[in-house]
Amino acid sequence: MHIRRATLADLDLMAGQPAREFCEYASPDMPIYKEARVREFLGKLISGHFVIIAEENGVAAGSLGALIHPHIWNPDLRCATECFWWVNADFRGGRAGYMLLREYAQFVEREDIAKGFVCVLEHSAVSGAALERFGFLPRERTYIKEFSNA
Repeated sequence: MHIRRATLADLDLMAGQPAREFCEYASPDMPIYKEARVREFLGKLISGHFVIIAEENGVAAGSLGALIHPHIWNPDLRCATECFWWVNADFRGGRAGYMLLREYAQFVEREDIAKGFVCVLEHSAVSGAALERFGFLPRERTYIKEFSNA
């Protein structure tokens, strides 16, 4: 298994089934997947921010993407906010999720980013202990209210 930076050539790979599965997993009661909009956003994320792919024998095992942006209270500091961290069903329970998170943590440190953020769904199999091994500590709680006007 290896990790590589995503390119625009990966849009087909990322905007198809993995994106649909993620939307169904993250928000099963709300249809939020719109492929054209997903492709547009992923293209911007790949071109100007941070997106990586885990691959094994040429097959995508998962991906992680983050926005790189100024800190709101100190714009001289840069932050990385994870937007998605997804491991395809056939690769769950293996090393893909760990390797994606490790590469993200190393990127944040290597690029002199002041704060790296990771969100984990309440029903995720990822434990707080796993995140803490990479230096991510619980600092905030996120509450989501889903509206039917999506």
